[in-house]
Amino acid sequence: VANTRSTILIVDDNAANRETLVAMLDSVDYQLAEAANGMDALRIAGDQGPDLILLDVELGDGTTLDWAVQRSRSGARGVLVALSSISGAFPFKQLQAANISLVHKNDGEAELINVIRQALTGAVVISRGVMAIIQSAGRDPVAATKLLTAKELQVLALLGQRFSNDEIA
Repeated sequence: VANTRSTILIVDDNAANRETLVAMLDSVDYQLAEAANGMDALRIAGDQGPDLILLDVELGDGTTLDWAVQRSRSGARGVLVALSSISGAFPFKQLQAANISLVHKNDGEAELINVIRQALTGAVVISRGVMAIIQSAGRDPVAATKLLTAKELQVLALLGQRFSNDEIA
């Protein structure tokens, strides 16, 4: 059951990306706020205390990952990092240790909403799109699973068998 009053702060320096995310999430009846850069995100997060921050990993001002990790470690509520690509030095373990979820910008609307719902419960989630990038990047195909807990691996296996979220829950 979705908390229809959860507040999500969408942080992306690309206005078209923000508009797309707002359109996707508006149908789920979340309260939405937007920021175009890290400074605005800091101000809005401080003022509104969102339940989840959907953060572009490639913000032009360079604030994204360090700020997300610092915010999460300070005990603030959920952070979900949105990726469009992954470099070889991408800090998966650092993000996982900080309880930061990952979603790919090309994940469909249903996957995005599913990841958000799980992240709002406090779960650390890695979307199917991110998992596919990890595997296709020439890395050890099981390396990504070393980042997951036993429970997360179990859920991932069920998702791979096309179980619905309700069936898994």
